[in-house]
Amino acid sequence: MSKVLLPVTVNIPTSSYFALSLQLSVILAHEETREWYYENFINIYMERHGGNICFTDMSFGMLCQYTTVFDYTISKYEDTVNANIIERVRHELLDEQNYAYLYVDEYYISCKEAYMNYHFHHQALIYGFDDQRKIFNAIAFDKSGHFAELEYKYD
Repeated sequence: MSKVLLPVTVNIPTSSYFALSLQLSVILAHEETREWYYENFINIYMERHGGNICFTDMSFGMLCQYTTVFDYTISKYEDTVNANIIERVRHELLDEQNYAYLYVDEYYISCKEAYMNYHFHHQALIYGFDDQRKIFNAIAFDKSGHFAELEYKYD
């Protein structure tokens, strides 16, 4: 394929923690998972740690909350060391109708404030690509700090 665009939305609750916002942008874009959001996500999320029940540390294990609506795999460095990242994301993920949740170095991404200024590793959700324009479609914060749909150039 030369172009793929999976459903997403940036119309999500503004109080959401950023990393959760990436998952919610997919959940709220699909009718079949929107009901799950209203039944599960808006409830206070708590876990048992040892003998105590406490609020979940939102910086740890974010995907575990979504195992009833998402299947996911985690790639290790060894899985990608000999792979072209553009080809891997395009063919192994998006061509198979799977989203890519990546940590990227924003130093190399022209639509980010850190571009060529400083190294900053942050999450992004890749939901599409266009080979003719040589871009990935991504959701992340834009230069002004707004959660937005962005375009990341292949180079």
